[in-house]
Amino acid sequence: MPEDVATTIETLLVAARGARATASLPQCVQHLREAQAAASPLPDDHRLVAVVAWRRAKAAYDLGLTDEMLGCLERVLSLDHPFADYPQGLKAAEPLARRWWDERGYGHPLVARLWEAFVAAWREGGDPWMAASGEAQLAWDWACAGHLVPLQALLVRRGGQSPREFGNGPSKHPRAPDAPSSLWWAQMDIARIALRAAVWAGDEGLAREAHEVYADALAEAEVDESDDYWFLETAGRAERVFGWRGELAERWMAAAPGLSHPRAELHQALATAVVQGWPGAVAEVLPQADAAGPEWGIDLRVVLHTGGEDADGRWLREARALAESRGVGVFRRRLQDPG
Repeated sequence: MPEDVATTIETLLVAARGARATASLPQCVQHLREAQAAASPLPDDHRLVAVVAWRRAKAAYDLGLTDEMLGCLERVLSLDHPFADYPQGLKAAEPLARRWWDERGYGHPLVARLWEAFVAAWREGGDPWMAASGEAQLAWDWACAGHLVPLQALLVRRGGQSPREFGNGPSKHPRAPDAPSSLWWAQMDIARIALRAAVWAGDEGLAREAHEVYADALAEAEVDESDDYWFLETAGRAERVFGWRGELAERWMAAAPGLSHPRAELHQALATAVVQGWPGAVAEVLPQADAAGPEWGIDLRVVLHTGGEDADGRWLREARALAESRGVGVFRRRLQDPG
């Protein structure tokens, strides 16, 4: 029976490739649906189970079938090594996850599992920097969903590592001299995410811990704080939100006009709102924030509401609706008591 099943699946895979070659994506997806159904009697760890699942996910992604894209991976993601029989899936992980985030939101267990498997595959393959890059993606999902306990645990673990413990490998951060020194940038990534999440959640303890890890990593990497705009933004905003003494907020405001970034206007408006006390500045960039992701749209609406720019409560209602529909739980406390 397995041989007959395998022959049927291989025939359907050939048909799917032919349909893709002629730009007939709907037919390609249909062949792959049939192939995955045919694979149901096979053991979970059979090579064809993984091949069919990943190819169907990619075809569904290309056709814009977001729910099918993720759902068809459920079986293969339950394996200990989901990429073992289809290593090409490692390249697909980020676009698949980002599509889900953009269209459905955060906190889905299969997306978290996708990143966990990605991290494990690179770590087992001897590439700690690529594994750390995947952990940063997982950390962003945790941050937006409001899963701050695992985020803080990752911050503590990453912040306590040495370059030797981080390990060597073929990849490194572009600014690092070698793979072990990439640890400092991996620490910055997690600390930046945790600091932003702390501000959104109103968690001062997490903010202080993330600020310390971030500042220490910059010092170890010999990067001046003023040369890292995202440090100035996240730490400067934490100063204002939690009432810390310091001048990071003013330095953030001074650096904002020179920011070179696709969404520079959004971040410049945020600096004006937070540091100069003009929340109305963010109203003009709301479309850009919404396009960047629901977390940014919610953030700016909360800024407008708490800044007294929401007389009829519209911004608060929209922020609550976005958070509910897109799984952005990190703002839960702020939206319950936004004042």
